Amino acid sequence: MPRHTASFPYQDIVDQSRDRALVPPVHHLPPEILGIIFAMFNDPDDPQWLQPSDAEMAPALVVSRTCRRWRAVSLSLPSIWSSLAIRFMEWSLPDYRQLILLTRLFADRSQTHPLNLNLDFDGLFSLNERNDTVVPILRTLVQHSKQWLTVQFDSVTPAVMSHPVFIPISGHLPILTNLEIYGDDGDEEGLLDFSCDLFRNCPSLTSVCCKPSGPFAVSRTNDHLLAWGQIKSLDIYGAEISDALRMASFGTNLEQLTINNCGGGSYTGGCISVPSVTGLSISALNSDEAYYALEYLTLPRLSSLDICYIFEYYDDDEEEEDEGWDDWDEQHILGLFNRSGCTLTLLCLQGVPISDEQLIQLLCLMPALSSLSIFESGRYPFSHTNRTITRRFLQRLTINDTSSPFLPKLTAISLFLCEDGLVDTVLPNALISRWIPDDSQCTVACIECVIVTFKNKSENESKEAVKILTPKLQFLREQGVWVTVDRVQFVAEDEES
Repeated sequence: MPRHTASFPYQDIVDQSRDRALVPPVHHLPPEILGIIFAMFNDPDDPQWLQPSDAEMAPALVVSRTCRRWRAVSLSLPSIWSSLAIRFMEWSLPDYRQLILLTRLFADRSQTHPLNLNLDFDGLFSLNERNDTVVPILRTLVQHSKQWLTVQFDSVTPAVMSHPVFIPISGHLPILTNLEIYGDDGDEEGLLDFSCDLFRNCPSLTSVCCKPSGPFAVSRTNDHLLAWGQIKSLDIYGAEISDALRMASFGTNLEQLTINNCGGGSYTGGCISVPSVTGLSISALNSDEAYYALEYLTLPRLSSLDICYIFEYYDDDEEEEDEGWDDWDEQHILGLFNRSGCTLTLLCLQGVPISDEQLIQLLCLMPALSSLSIFESGRYPFSHTNRTITRRFLQRLTINDTSSPFLPKLTAISLFLCEDGLVDTVLPNALISRWIPDDSQCTVACIECVIVTFKNKSENESKEAVKILTPKLQFLREQGVWVTVDRVQFVAEDEES
């Protein structure tokens, strides 16, 4: 028995009647198969939050209490106990004893297996009055810091991160590879000069996601916050543009740079060169957030560019705080290309308000492009017409003998669009024309992957579009091309599901 679990309120008690009641197909699954199934509980993209109302329903606990055989399998698999997700402020003071014991149970049963932690400190501005509740939980986790593989701290303040309970992790994070810290300035004024250097010595750390505020505020720290030279992937969220650019400049060996909703403030410096970046992703709520990165970054090795416009909806009685993004200004991306001299092979534009003619002109600058993804523009996803993926664009995409080849290296294309009268001829013709039986004898590459998704508001419209297009692309399937034709239905907020 684990040393901490003698008084655990949810101690595994197996009912023999359950053991006999298992249906034969499940009962006869070999332990190896059960282990694979149980391991699916630890999906890093879908954390299983420990809830005070049903803590005993945590997947690992449910499995270990089902029957003796499943209990034996679960206890032999430290991996299913290796993920902990806690929202501290969801737990009332009387419930914290359960949470402390749960944390110890999971930590013990994980043995030496790498741990994935997701801790949400939202609303918890300080630990000064939490010595009997939150601190024991953190102390247990800190004792296992050598097992930390991925860590996510949400809404963490300088006052929380400066608490002595975290001091032992410094220099004791040998396998930490992925760190996510989303800072919160909190309501404390006495720690404005605090800088978090707890993660400076992490020899395996290569991926960082952060909101540079609170303990990770760039304006209050220096470039010794992390061992920046070893970071390969950096995701910056919700920063002023000056902070985002400064943080990006630290990454001398960055390969993937993601800038999410960064804008505002003022920036008076020059362009920032990050010579090792090959992939840039930008998510923006308005045009300024999209253009800042394009205007001030120089990326000579850039080969992959992803720009996503995130449109926010407002109730009728709310005012739009942002101006949104209604028109595409090509000067910013042209400036990036001219400064960088880069060659793009992958382009993804999601909801970007670029017209068909502007897109054609832009793609003419990318003769080496091999993968293209276009999500139809428009501030309202249930629009019935296309602005970007139009008849004119598809005709230009079509390969024929009368004009020079457009995007000659293109092998993968993904289109997210309204039907808009395109499925009968122009859309299938454009896609089928990219099938080149022997591209070794031609300057045009053969298409390998086609994905088409219709977004019509009317369910009948999108169903009919799929029904018409699917058989028209059967030829490509028969030739070995990966073809997907699907639909997504959007419902306005004022409509019932």
